[in-house]
Amino acid sequence: MEAERRGYARAENRLFVADGARSIRELKNLHFPEATFILDWAHAAEHLSDCAKAAFGEGTPDALRWFEDHKELLWEGKSDRIIADLRCLSDRLGPPTETDSEASPRRVLHQNATSYFPNNQTAMDYPRFRENGWPIGSGVAEGAVKQFGLRMKGSEKFWNGFQPTETQPPHQTGAEEMLALCALYHSEDGRWDRHWHERAQPR
Repeated sequence: MEAERRGYARAENRLFVADGARSIRELKNLHFPEATFILDWAHAAEHLSDCAKAAFGEGTPDALRWFEDHKELLWEGKSDRIIADLRCLSDRLGPPTETDSEASPRRVLHQNATSYFPNNQTAMDYPRFRENGWPIGSGVAEGAVKQFGLRMKGSEKFWNGFQPTETQPPHQTGAEEMLALCALYHSEDGRWDRHWHERAQPR
């Protein structure tokens, strides 16, 4: 509803910029299937950095060299080459075992070689995105999330619910209401003032 209100249906270009998490891809496919998905550049580069550390050791010259070379490939949109090289590194260490943690080198390389980069491959056409003048970073959205986090999270901030009754199901109150108010305040389109004007009217 918010996207339609802001003219999404009339937009010449419809873009969805986000990290490559599966849940976010599914959200995009459900609500904005026609939008071009752009994988946030910083998240993609961070995954490459994690792979370099897993394969060659954190802080080693080989890790730095591999990362810089493949970050350049990422910038050039050569995702096929990146995926092939990741699979070679993953094969060298072997598949992860049940006892491997999420941060283990085997699991990091395996997940990136077989899941993260292949699943987001079409969203890494950075040369075309740049040529079209499209954003390749989700920094604006990330910054907005931080604005909400400053108010909603932190020390001495608690959100309580109430006990259910026969007529009222359990409901966590407080957080949802505060999120709605934060959204009004940060919208910067007059909604905050309109909300309080309407609240002040006799009912």
